Amino acid sequence: MSNPKGNGSGQNKYQAAVDGARQKADAKAEASGGEVEIQTPAAKAMLSRPTDEQIAQMMNDETMEFAPQVHSMDEGEMVEGILEGNGPSTTFTQKDQVTGQEITRVVDTWILASESGSLRISILSSVQLDKKLPPYVGGRVRIFRGKDVKTSKGFRVTDYLVSGPRREDGRPRSWVTNKTIDAIASNTIDGQDSRALPAPSAPSAPATGGEDAHP
Repeated sequence: MSNPKGNGSGQNKYQAAVDGARQKADAKAEASGGEVEIQTPAAKAMLSRPTDEQIAQMMNDETMEFAPQVHSMDEGEMVEGILEGNGPSTTFTQKDQVTGQEITRVVDTWILASESGSLRISILSSVQLDKKLPPYVGGRVRIFRGKDVKTSKGFRVTDYLVSGPRREDGRPRSWVTNKTIDAIASNTIDGQDSRALPAPSAPSAPATGGEDAHP
């Protein structure tokens, strides 16, 4: 039975390569005063530095399925795809302009898939998108990010234009809340629309509504 030799010490070539890498790593660690990660030849075979052209070819490979790529939409940008639903939340850390302290915010995401199902994009959500997107889940949707609008109260609101093809069953989508639906149902008494009945006399209440409401 042969006894393979490596580096003149009776070790095989693989072990000799590992020992050589360890010696180099120990030398680097001693010089830097810290630890250096050791990569065996097997691990190095898994690593590469693809070019932009190779990355583009990979993204066009429809035999592969890619995890969602997080994207923050810019003003005037539009994305179109199959709306799969909510994705995992992500966190942002920024400094408060007044206190200078770091503030961490948790932001929800929405996942859209390409028509082929191989590519996915994860966009950051907003209050508007959380209200507008649910009726489109499972179908194709188009999202356009408009301008940021400042309200009279100093808040910044991003305008989103959301649309999708009509449902195949012909039923219209609805964005009303359950409270609105319950109110419509309760307004019908004995088959007669209670809104057509004379309103009872009562003290007038102050007007309510959004920032553009008038008394």
